[in-house]
Amino acid sequence: MMYSIWEDFDPRAIYLFIALLVMAEAFVQLRWRMHIVCKSCDFDPVLYIRDPKRASARVKEALVQRKGRASSLLARPLNLPSLTQKRAGALKLAEEGQRGVLVSKQV
Repeated sequence: MMYSIWEDFDPRAIYLFIALLVMAEAFVQLRWRMHIVCKSCDFDPVLYIRDPKRASARVKEALVQRKGRASSLLARPLNLPSLTQKRAGALKLAEEGQRGVLVSKQV
């Protein structure tokens, strides 16, 4: 392609190739990032790794919005894990004062 545009070797082609490669990689990363977010509860695993409290707040907000929509009344209920007392003790959330950080099944 470089020979058809400039009819000789031109270093601008290398810069153009690198710029196109960076844009393609950014597009692939953005597409992957948009694909891993859950469509029903808005859970984002990348956000959870960085900040679990923000991820939990985002899921809770999405579930509250889902609960308020009339279309969700006829929809199939979500299959979310419930947080039992035994599991909360196993995760040591009760001792750390972080109880309620995980989402319960009250949707």
